[in-house]
Formats: sequence, structure tokens, C-alpha cells
Amino acid sequence: MVFNGKINKIAIIPARGGSKRIPRKNIKIFLDKPIIAYSIEAALASNVFDKIIVSTDDLEIAETAKKYGAEVPFMRSAELSNDKAMTVPVLIDVLEKYEKLNIEFTYGCCLYPCAPFITSERLKEGMKILTSSGVDSVVPMVKFSYPPQRCLVIRNGEVTMLYPENYNIDNEPKRRASFPEWALLAFILLTFISAFAASFSTERFSKIFPVGVDYIKDVVWLGKPMRFEGFISFLFYGTTFFITARFYKPKRLHFLLLAGSAVLISAYGVAQFLGLDILGLFPYERMYQTEGIPLYGPLSAFFRTTLGNVNIVSAYCSFAVVLFAGLYAVSRSKWQYLYLGAGIAAFALSLTTGYSGDAHKVAVSAAMVLLVPYWTADRERTGKILIILSGWCLVYAAQSAYLSAMKRQYEAGEFFPPRDRSFLQAYAHKNITLFIILAAVLLAAGLCLLLLLKKWPGKPMKIAGIIFVPVLMIGGMMSLELVGARLSPDNFIWQAREMMHGRLEDNFGSGRGWIWKNAVSVIPDNPVFGTGPDTFEYALGYDRQMEAVELFNVKFDKAHNIFLQIAVCMGIPALTAFLIFLGGVFVPAVKKAFERPLLLAFGGASLSYAIQSFFCVEVPITTPLFWIALGVMASEVWMARVGAENIDL
Repeated sequence: MVFNGKINKIAIIPARGGSKRIPRKNIKIFLDKPIIAYSIEAALASNVFDKIIVSTDDLEIAETAKKYGAEVPFMRSAELSNDKAMTVPVLIDVLEKYEKLNIEFTYGCCLYPCAPFITSERLKEGMKILTSSGVDSVVPMVKFSYPPQRCLVIRNGEVTMLYPENYNIDNEPKRRASFPEWALLAFILLTFISAFAASFSTERFSKIFPVGVDYIKDVVWLGKPMRFEGFISFLFYGTTFFITARFYKPKRLHFLLLAGSAVLISAYGVAQFLGLDILGLFPYERMYQTEGIPLYGPLSAFFRTTLGNVNIVSAYCSFAVVLFAGLYAVSRSKWQYLYLGAGIAAFALSLTTGYSGDAHKVAVSAAMVLLVPYWTADRERTGKILIILSGWCLVYAAQSAYLSAMKRQYEAGEFFPPRDRSFLQAYAHKNITLFIILAAVLLAAGLCLLLLLKKWPGKPMKIAGIIFVPVLMIGGMMSLELVGARLSPDNFIWQAREMMHGRLEDNFGSGRGWIWKNAVSVIPDNPVFGTGPDTFEYALGYDRQMEAVELFNVKFDKAHNIFLQIAVCMGIPALTAFLIFLGGVFVPAVKKAFERPLLLAFGGASLSYAIQSFFCVEVPITTPLFWIALGVMASEVWMARVGAENIDL
């Protein structure tokens, strides 16, 4: 405590000798020297006091104080040294004794003897505030590690509340079932009713398709073989959310393990794309021409890496790329570089999908744009996002260099599987130098923000980021219009431009245009409970599936849009409940994510995954990550509401 007096500056260390709980505590040895020595040495090192005195009634304490550089000009009286003596009378006693010697002080500091963590810098800081700001006193404070209003104490041998009036608090937050949780329960119930109803109407499917009634019953409850998206899966998804939202306690180790696994999965997947399948896990052997020559190679195979087909890889990367970019941006620990490596590795894995995995590119790009205000609100986040963007540019340059080398080999006459040849024929060389230069600029800008710039106008930059989002979106639409007009109809960007104009052709998005239009057309047939979970193939009917075979040489068992999938298979009420659930999780997170780093990272990843769900399929390999992330979001929103501290990532 620092207080006002007259003329000079004095530090008073009150240290009586009659301590009861820890006898002789003021001169107990703490790390090789008496504990009082730390306070004396800090006061001396600060060079802000004209006198540093110890007020004591004990000769041994007095000698110890003098040994370490303090003064003991007079001994304290027994009256001011008993168990009931307070600090202020002791300080007044010292000042009055100096006043009798015609010495007065302008500023004084009460420095306790058992304060081994006090530093000279803190003392300088306190004295500077006192002498320059016009305040009467400066008192150091620390934040309670938990709210004290409900704390317990022992009185007369019994445990009681320190503040009994807080035993019942009318406005105290209580963890009741939240709005999104009720919506999720409704969704699970409607999915169950859909499956139950479908179990008693399977004859309509068996008359159209050569499958047994029991097979259809297995589909609605368990899901189609190799897909397994029946009612049981949705029940587990909902349970996963509830467990995570209610009981999960985040630990840094969990996220480090997640990042480490992402690095391994991504590195092995990229190696497989390069033809280095060390463990022999890549399923090329399924895809042979009649003469035993492989039809697909790493550049064109539908199955990309051990994760599975391009849709699964795309779904995983849409989640992982944004998650680890977010974790790197918000982390302050020495482990942040593992998150950086995971974000770059996951981005490298995403590029192995080629032109078949455009869904995650749209999702990641859209999510990163929508998150701009969260990045720009903080200097370190902005710098780190620039660094990870730099890494992504370098990865893209490396992939472009590899594909260019493959094309040169193809043009030189080297053998490639037929579909790889088609891919290389269509591949256009990229300006690799441009991306390397862009990477260098982004890296330099990021490092400058982290290492050189010390001040950051957080609130104005946050507002600028919010304004920048629609500007980027408008700019993106204009670029889509200008660039798309110059491309061929089989290009994704051209197709996106056409959809922006309200034109959806059957061949858009590898047949997604046809799937979506036909999915919408069958919803009125079973609008309330749908046809049953995972029955999209049968919901389209025999004639439409034969048309699909004629047009695309394949039957479609998924809507390639989770929202259409739910509407067709489980009905409009189930879709409504699902959308309310998602809104109930995302909307409260919008504001709180600025102050909750974990909420920002998992919210961004969930947003990216939800966007790609408009284009891809849901499978149990990747979907649990999304539901876990939603649970983490709900948990963080609650933690923000009750004022819990952020986890150190």
C-alpha cells in the first residue's frame, strides 16, 4: 500500500516477532535466505525510497533486517505487537516518531515482510502511478480464482457460508436444458418417428428395388452398408453433442493430440497422393480395366488417401484447416507451432482432392472471410493469420510445381493411367513465382505485426473487419462474374457464376444439379416424416435412378446436401428442428467468440464444415468431429455466461 505524507519517500516493513500460525515466519528461510530479505532487496533495487525501515519488536528480526540493508531506527511497542495489532496504527506510530525528529514524508509504502514475489519493477510502477496521476493511494490487487460470494468458512467448528444471503440467488445462472438442446431432442425424436414409420412401409421400396423388407428395415435403423447413416448414427451424434456440451472439460493436451493426429493423417495422405503408399493402404486395386491396367492413379482416383473418397477428404479438410488456423491464431503457448503445422498440413491434404473436392475450398474460403472481424480485432491474431496464409501459398506453389512436373512427364511420353492422363491434359500451368512472392509478402507482414508493432487499435480494426466482410463478398461475386464468364462450362467457377444467376443445370457439380432438383421434387411425396433415415436412393424411385445411370453412369444414394437429405429422408419438421438447433448454437457464439479463443477456433471449424455440408455427404468417419465441435461451442457459450476463465491453449 502506498499513502500520502510530506517531503520524502519512505518504505515501512511491519514485521513483529510473535507470529502464531507460523512461528517466526518473518525470518523463516525461503530458498536460502530469510523471507523478509526479498522485500528489503526489492525496495533497495527500486531506488525510489529515501528510507527503508523495518518496524519490529524482535531483536533477531531487527538484526536480520539490518544485515540485508534496512534500517531499524526504533523498536515497536508491545501494545502494537500483539495478536490484535492492525497495520495502520503501526504505520502511524512510525510516522509520528519521525515527526518528533522533525522529519516528514510526502510518500510512503507499506511493504509486507512475507512477499517473496514482489519486484522492484512493481514498486517503481506503483510509485509512478502515485506521483503522476493525482490519486491518494495505490493498492495491488489480484483476481479471485473463483467467485467468493458462495465460499464456505469454519465458525465454531462448523462449516457455514461466509455470505449466507447468497445461498439462493434468484438471477444465478442455472444449467437448464437450453433452447438448442430442446431443438436437438425434437430432431432426434422426429428422426426416430421417421425410422419407425418407414419400418412399416418398406413394401413400397421392395416393389421398386430388388431388396428385401428386412434390408430396408436395417437401412433406416443402421444405415446403408459402408455408409451407416441410419437413426442409430443420429442418436449417437446427438449423444456426442450432449456429453461434450455438458461434461467435457477442455485441456490443452486434447488439442495437441488432435493437432498431432492431423499432421500424421495429412502427411500420410499427401505421401499417398505422391505415390508413396508406405503401408500399402491405398485402394487402387479396386479400379482396373479389363486387361488389368489401372484406370485411375493418384491424380484422379475417387478414393483419395486412407481417409476414403474425395468427399470424405474434402469434409475432413474443411473442418481441420480452419480449426488449426484458429487454434494457432489464438494460442499463446510454445505449442502454437504444432497448430500451425497441422493447419498447413491439412491444407496440403485438401489439395490432393484436385478438381473433385471444390466443396471444401468454398467452405474454407467463406469461413475465413466471415471470420475476418475476429482476426482483425487482435494484433497477434492478425499477424498469425497472415503467417498461416503464407504457408498455404507456399503449399499451393509446391503442389503446382509437382503437377507441372507430372504434365511435362506426360508430354514426354511417360505412362499414366487413363484418368490421370485426362487430368494432366486439362491441367494448366500456374504462375508459381507469383504465389512464392505472395507468401513472402504475407510472411513479412505477419512477422512485422508480431515482432515490431506494439500497439493495435482493437476496436476500430474490429469495426473495419466487420465492414470488410461484405466488401470482400461483393468483390468475390464481381470476380466470380468476370472470371467465370471466360471459362468453359465444365469449370466449377463458371458453374458457380451460372448458379449466382439462378441457373442450375443437371451436370453442375458432378451431377449435383440433377440430384438437388430431383430431391426437391420428391419432398412433397413424404413431407412430414420423409422416407426414413438413409433411404435417399429409394426415395428418388426406380425411374429417376435409371435416368441417373443413363446420364451419369451411377445411382445416387445421397442428396450431396445434408439439409436436402434430411428434408427428403426425415421430413420438413425434422429439417426445421435441425436448423433451429444449429441457429441456437451459432447465434450466441457470434458475440462471445471475440473473447473466447476456444469458441472462436471451434466455431470457425464448425462454420466451415456446415458450409461444405451444402455440397457433400455425411458419413460417420468425419461427422462426429462436427458434433463434438458444436458441443464445445455450446460449452464455451455457457462458460462465457458464468464468467469462467479461458483455457490456456
